Amino acid sequence: MNKFLDFDSLLLTRRIDDPLITETLVHAAHTPIYRLVTVLLHNPSRVESITKTILLSALEKLDEYLPGTNFNTWLFTLAMQACRKHLQWERWKNLFTKSEGKEIRPKPDPRILEDLDDKLRLPLILAYGFDLEIPDIAVILNHREPAVQARIEKAIHTLEFPGIEEDGKSHALKAEIARQYPLPPAPPEGFSTLIESLHQQVQQRKTRQPRLRLTTWGEVAWFGLSLIVLAGIYLTFNRTSSDNTTLPLFPSPTPPLPEAIVPNTEQISEQPVVDIEYPRYASEPVISADGRTIVYSVHGNNGQNIHLYDRETGQAAPIAFSPEGNQGYSYNYHYSPDISDNGEQVVFAAISMEGSFFSCPDNSYSSCSQIVLYEREEHTWKILSSNQEDQMGN
Repeated sequence: MNKFLDFDSLLLTRRIDDPLITETLVHAAHTPIYRLVTVLLHNPSRVESITKTILLSALEKLDEYLPGTNFNTWLFTLAMQACRKHLQWERWKNLFTKSEGKEIRPKPDPRILEDLDDKLRLPLILAYGFDLEIPDIAVILNHREPAVQARIEKAIHTLEFPGIEEDGKSHALKAEIARQYPLPPAPPEGFSTLIESLHQQVQQRKTRQPRLRLTTWGEVAWFGLSLIVLAGIYLTFNRTSSDNTTLPLFPSPTPPLPEAIVPNTEQISEQPVVDIEYPRYASEPVISADGRTIVYSVHGNNGQNIHLYDRETGQAAPIAFSPEGNQGYSYNYHYSPDISDNGEQVVFAAISMEGSFFSCPDNSYSSCSQIVLYEREEHTWKILSSNQEDQMGN
């Protein structure tokens, strides 16, 4: 790993796109990256392709590295991120694949290095297999230094090395790591072909137009959510009903209230206020069964009289009990009108007193209550019953 010290000095004296930079990086980084990918992945068939992907990514991002900081840590962190993305993608694919063709692995034995939990295995191998310091391992794994130290110690105590004392476990660990993760072979196509291929890919990508690059799963999620929101806005303004009214994207579960139905009303009497002391108003309306005639009482300055309204002619007038009408009578009080089915007979109650049209029988009482029947066609009236003053309360 010390060869990276010379690489830092090379970055300070050469341009990043210099072919010598690509050659030096590939020769120095291929072996450690290949071994790290082998440790992280449990799929030997993908190790070579993932290694090339990491080397290409490192060459593209060299302008982000600050020479003199720690190239080992920067490169291993880049490799760790690429391997984790690959493992996440593999887990997603396994969710939608059938289980018949999957390899059935035996139950892991935590006392063996290969079967050790990754939380303990990775920091242990980085420390004893790659000779990295605790601070560097903490940066690569994105953990705190005390947590990394504790996991390494726990991994050492978990593994079993029969016949080896505690002090000799470090040498046994290095030997075991070297046995399980040996130095990789040279690239199948050779270093010169690999270097030339990577250098051409870097140059081609730099000449392409910039495009949107999503580097984390969080960015992918936010990007997908933004697309959904934009699609929702588009659909909201483009969904229309049969009458070309815009429909909402998420309709309310509560149905809209129906439009208020305005009844077909008909004004049959207008009684303005003509005197503040004697206001006029209509009350007690009754309509005939044939629906043509309405009878009602009107309160005015000369008492209360009965009016009739003909719906066909639209005319309203008080009942006239004489050819001259009801004029000349200072006070009438006619109330509780009713009308026959054909609208020809009207019956109502009348209170008779001095000055009223209907007088009491024999004029022997000052006031009385009488029931009057009025024939519209003949314009005649008839008193049906009469109650004297002393009987009005009954």
